Amino acid sequence: MFGWGVPHVLKKPRKTLAKQIAALDKSGQPFEAIELAIYGRVLTAKELLFKDYYGALDRLEAAMRGKRILKPLYGEFDSPISDADLAGYRTAMEEPRNMLIQWFMRAVDSHDKNEVLEIANSIWFFKDKRHSQVDRIRVRLVFLKLLLQYHGKTATITQVASFVGLEDLMARKRLETPEDGYSALRRMCKSLGVPLEKASRKLEREDTLEVLEKIWAKALQKGHADKKHGGA
Repeated sequence: MFGWGVPHVLKKPRKTLAKQIAALDKSGQPFEAIELAIYGRVLTAKELLFKDYYGALDRLEAAMRGKRILKPLYGEFDSPISDADLAGYRTAMEEPRNMLIQWFMRAVDSHDKNEVLEIANSIWFFKDKRHSQVDRIRVRLVFLKLLLQYHGKTATITQVASFVGLEDLMARKRLETPEDGYSALRRMCKSLGVPLEKASRKLEREDTLEVLEKIWAKALQKGHADKKHGGA
């Protein structure tokens, strides 16, 4: 026989990012799954502090332009911003900002080079990740699943496709059904457990845009409540 004396080691199949996201979601950790889909890996405790700070900063900067944003969807839209809203955004940013200052000053006072490097690495990590996502589709699918489950609803694959293509939805464009009938999107929905409803004549006549705008409105209400607590 060939290979005498050479142990044969079976390599474990590499778990793809998509499978890791699905596994986290199925284990009852949807927000961790969303985080993994956004950043490509699980964040450290200190990176989470930077995430909170940059999330609050993004919302404040958008509000100063007369817009609101909702993470993790990263949708930005025109909205009336009151002085109370601005004050709320500033307050939401203060806590993580003050914690970061305290962390940095402790490192300065103790001449802790490693802590300073960790701060610098975290800042650099978020440099190109504040407005981008590693897997935008799965971020939105997990988020949509949470919304549908919370309201006890299901969605047709066309409605899911419209939600995933949120930019087109907000621009009042309609997505055309591809020749394969969204087969790839259906597989993603199945792996993540998105509650799909079979298309019917009644559902096909229903205005997809109106249905999703109702879901989006609920999401905005949740985002408005979350920003009071400084959530990203």
